[in-house]
Amino acid sequence: MRLWVVFSLLYFSATLTSTFTKELWFDELVSVYVDRLPDLGSVWLALANSVDAMPPLFHIATRAAHAVIRDEATATRLPGAIGYWVACLTAWIFLRHRMPAAYAWCAVAVMLLPGPFYYATEGRAYGMMLGFTGLTLLCWRRCIEPGRRPWHPLGLALFLCCTVSSHYYGVFVTVPLALAELYRMRNWNYGGWHRHDWPVLSAIGSVLIPLLLHQPLIRAADVYRADTWAAPKITDAARFYSEIIAGVGPALGAALIAAAVMMWWKPEEAQDGPEGLHRVDLALATGFLLIPLAVLASSLLITGTFFPRYGLTAMFGIMFAAAESLRRLCPRRRAVAGAFSGAFLAVAGAQRGLDISSNWKQLLTAGEMTETERLTAGPVVVEEAFAFIRATYYAPAELAGRLWYVPDAKAAMASTGLGNPDIGLEKLRPHTGFNLGTRERFLEQPGTFYLLIDPARPGWLLRELEQRQARVELTARLPRHWLMKVTR
Repeated sequence: MRLWVVFSLLYFSATLTSTFTKELWFDELVSVYVDRLPDLGSVWLALANSVDAMPPLFHIATRAAHAVIRDEATATRLPGAIGYWVACLTAWIFLRHRMPAAYAWCAVAVMLLPGPFYYATEGRAYGMMLGFTGLTLLCWRRCIEPGRRPWHPLGLALFLCCTVSSHYYGVFVTVPLALAELYRMRNWNYGGWHRHDWPVLSAIGSVLIPLLLHQPLIRAADVYRADTWAAPKITDAARFYSEIIAGVGPALGAALIAAAVMMWWKPEEAQDGPEGLHRVDLALATGFLLIPLAVLASSLLITGTFFPRYGLTAMFGIMFAAAESLRRLCPRRRAVAGAFSGAFLAVAGAQRGLDISSNWKQLLTAGEMTETERLTAGPVVVEEAFAFIRATYYAPAELAGRLWYVPDAKAAMASTGLGNPDIGLEKLRPHTGFNLGTRERFLEQPGTFYLLIDPARPGWLLRELEQRQARVELTARLPRHWLMKVTR
């Protein structure tokens, strides 16, 4: 366990440092503003009004963090960082029960890859979802082994409900659990239980409880389904895996794919012996690897929205495949396996350091807002929704009161294919007092104002101002944006 103490110190040093060196982005800032509401009743009403698509449990956790930590970025991201650490720990415990520690550390190293590790430092519910998934797996393992106690199925039900209550896409954890239970039904004597293990099946079925309780909030999120930017396509089936692999290079990516295949190579070797994953574990791991496909099917048939991160719990399948494949490749060479895992952890740790160094260079918004305040007098319209909410948060109080945004989801969809941020800002306005202007005020009425644009991605507002022959003059080139003076 001494290695876990060292790992934990390094892990939290990296994640907490990242909270200071990485700006909050749109979704995280929505979480911050929801957490500023006076009580949980107000939070529920805001979620029912489509302000945020996260379940209340996530906001309960972040509000608790805000109660003890003054820095909003750290408090918002801390529950996800803890949850991600719990996911690493529980995966290690699960695998350590089946194989030597050297192979289990390989699974932990996989979780430090750039793609998935991003969610350890994001102020959203994905880290919590992963943590509760790991706790669910530990309870499930105790349920199927001799010596089960009555509270083990209860623990399975509790942590599975918490998984779904952290993020609604946690419901897809039932896919690997169901596949493993199907295997147990086919091999009814596994673990010494009957053909139908009703306590375990009932615990898995309890996932319906949070889904039913959260139905009003789930339906409220339907307003965001029209965004074409996130519309699912059949070709999205590989997007989850490609985004994970993209951050580690083609060689290591190919190795992860090979690990998933090798996991089922010679399945007769996966006996119920003292070392290696059992066959029921292979069924469980395969179910996790299929989660992105299940998410895509749900997106095509029900939700109409797909992001690869919705299938993030598939990382447990990748971890199990990596550890089991390394065990089979180096069955009697634990020193080699340990060296491999150690090197992998070292490379991943170095990558975290580079990410933190890169984040320092991106802390530009506060400086841009200070310069904007110095150069302007009067309204400043931020053309893009992501930039507006960030600018409002980081701007000095005097400038924040002069920042405006013109929401028009249809125009934004036509221009960029991304209209949900405009909808989100309109939903958030009653709870924040954001300055949201009308097209008529800034396109038709005479007057002077400033416009902050992204020169790499100019939006619909600048185009329409030019079409209406408004006078647009460049005032300053800021690191990220251009500041324009508009006269009508």
